[in-house]
Amino acid sequence: MISVLTVNAQLNKGNTLISINAGANYSGSSKNNQMLLYLSPGVMKVIGNNFAAGIDFNYQLFSKEEEIIPSAGQTSRDISETFEIGAVAKKYFSDSRFKPYAELGSGYQISNYKRYREGLFINEILTRDIYLRPVVGASYWLNEFISLDANVSYTLILYNYDPFYFKNLKFRLGFTMRF
Repeated sequence: MISVLTVNAQLNKGNTLISINAGANYSGSSKNNQMLLYLSPGVMKVIGNNFAAGIDFNYQLFSKEEEIIPSAGQTSRDISETFEIGAVAKKYFSDSRFKPYAELGSGYQISNYKRYREGLFINEILTRDIYLRPVVGASYWLNEFISLDANVSYTLILYNYDPFYFKNLKFRLGFTMRF
């Protein structure tokens, strides 16, 4: 006898989705080291079949250390922390366990940037900006209530103090719980 396990992966109007995505990046050499950590929790309400809208929070920590005058052994360290809050809409494109999706988020960002030379504080910049973030990804539903998620996000940031866009590409992994 052959049995088949099926999972109802349909997201119905009224379901609540709580998700957490995270990622990290490190690159280094003998003269330059960079580290990036980010965490993105969010809450969405399904407002139509396979369509959800909600609120997204993001935290990012970036650290860069480099040797600026190699012969003198002088170093520079830059640290920035970024907090974001915004609205997000997500459309799933399948009723199966494997659900590709597209997402669009936009909101408000606050970044605090600090620079150090030889361990001494040099300056600090606080920015308040607006971001737009399209995302493409996929969820694999382990059961009716939990999915594993992978996505790629591309963030455009309009800085208040300078009229240009900053772009940021991230690969994120996470999970979603359905209630």
